[in-house]
Amino acid sequence: MQAVLEQEFQALKSNDLKLFEQAMDAKNRQLNHLEQQEQQLLPKLEQIIGTPGSKARLEAYIAKSGHPQLLSSWQTLHSTLEACNKQNLLNQRIQEASHAQVRQTLDILRGINSTPDTYQNSGEKTRSGSLGQFIGIA
Repeated sequence: MQAVLEQEFQALKSNDLKLFEQAMDAKNRQLNHLEQQEQQLLPKLEQIIGTPGSKARLEAYIAKSGHPQLLSSWQTLHSTLEACNKQNLLNQRIQEASHAQVRQTLDILRGINSTPDTYQNSGEKTRSGSLGQFIGIA
């Protein structure tokens, strides 16, 4: 998943629609695979650690197990999940910024003043979002 998120980041950074679509397809496949794995493995895991399964119970089980390889795998999984979460948030911010740029450009083309709200000395908002002229007319 981490590689897919990196691919998505590169596509967003380079504004490459084809690469972005490929990354999104790969991301959806990965998510579907993870959901299937969860459905298959969760009942088995709950039998081992007790029901209902929770992160706290799983961590306690791993800590008590005394298996260094299991502990190492858990730590690797945890750090990978953190890295995926950070990368996903970064990708989301890039998408939101791109969306805002497109919206602002469309507003300009439509002749809509999309400046942020400002306030007068009296504390009242100034009027924003007023219609101007379409760029074709101007």
